[in-house]
Amino acid sequence: MQTDMSRIALRPFRLSDADDVLSFGGDDRHKADMGYALAARCCGQGITTKAVKIALSQVFKDYPDLVRLQSFVAVENKASQRVLEKVGFQREGTKAGLSDPTVPSGRGVAERIKTDLSRIALRPFRLSDADDVLSFGVDDQVTRVLRGFKTLTMKDEALNFIENVCFPHPWRRSICIDDRSIGTKVGLSDPTVPSGRGIAEWIKTDLSRIALRPFRLSDADDVLSFGGDDQVTRVLRGFKTLTTEDEALNFIKNVCIPHPWRRSICIDDRSIGFVTMFPGSGDDRHKADMGYALAARYWGQGITAKAVRIALSQVFKDYPDLVRLQSFVAVENKVSQRVLEKVGFQREGVLRKYLYLKGDIKDMVVYSFLSSDLTNDLSSNELITHPSSRDESRP
Repeated sequence: MQTDMSRIALRPFRLSDADDVLSFGGDDRHKADMGYALAARCCGQGITTKAVKIALSQVFKDYPDLVRLQSFVAVENKASQRVLEKVGFQREGTKAGLSDPTVPSGRGVAERIKTDLSRIALRPFRLSDADDVLSFGVDDQVTRVLRGFKTLTMKDEALNFIENVCFPHPWRRSICIDDRSIGTKVGLSDPTVPSGRGIAEWIKTDLSRIALRPFRLSDADDVLSFGGDDQVTRVLRGFKTLTTEDEALNFIKNVCIPHPWRRSICIDDRSIGFVTMFPGSGDDRHKADMGYALAARYWGQGITAKAVRIALSQVFKDYPDLVRLQSFVAVENKVSQRVLEKVGFQREGVLRKYLYLKGDIKDMVVYSFLSSDLTNDLSSNELITHPSSRDESRP
């Protein structure tokens, strides 16, 4: 309509102008920035593409005024450019002097999983995602390309991030595999969320990165991650599933550190399990029991076998009187039996109704390894095809 110009005037703003300001202050409501992040080991499988497609099917419904989605990708990030082009984004040109790229590419620490894309979904974040968010938020390979995001170092930071950034965000979704958070899909503001590795997925690991060392109090978050997993703890005798970081600290302080021989299985110095040797004393000092446990997401890689070989190369040096190592494995645990057999343990027989384990009395297979069985190839990387599922004797 035509406006009588005599009605036009200028004055200071008032609080009562809020509704009017909202109506004209939304001139950009037709457009939004989009970004995403994904666990480095999940790259190259179409997971990000799947997540973006899901987001596109939702975000225009959630924001009826939205007409344009735009995403800014570093020129050298060809992988992310291909993702956007695959889902239908149009390349419009190159913007010089843009701030940090918002979409990471790459494989993290050379880990990769093969994933059925039907298992991929988006959902709002939950406080229960804190461990997963922490596990991927510590990955510098991801966070170094996320603008405004500070690498996480503790669970409280992950909780604060979820509560203060993810929850109030107008449109931020967790990328999930089987409902476990592995990254984020962001719209309508700066994408600043890391991607992750906090899911129990099978990965491919360079076994040269595996090492044993004593436990430290700083391992608490990692110990809670695998010690809080019922898949691992359900077959650990006398071990109660951990539920808090304090319980993990107490376990390290009161069990692991004073233990005569308990070593953390580490990948890049991050604890993912343990190998334990229980030495005898007096007339039994010539023998010891051995057990082990490994985070479920690392099963199937030969990691436990690698760790047991390292342990064998050390423990006989640490205990010169040691002649015999023995391990007791539940009859039904064929995986752990294969581990022991392939590193040189000898199967000696079945002990019927031998061990009380989590409410059941189990038949156990007994295995032994003698000091005379030692060879020079204990450090060989030609390992087994599947790790022990966990410690079948003691926690």
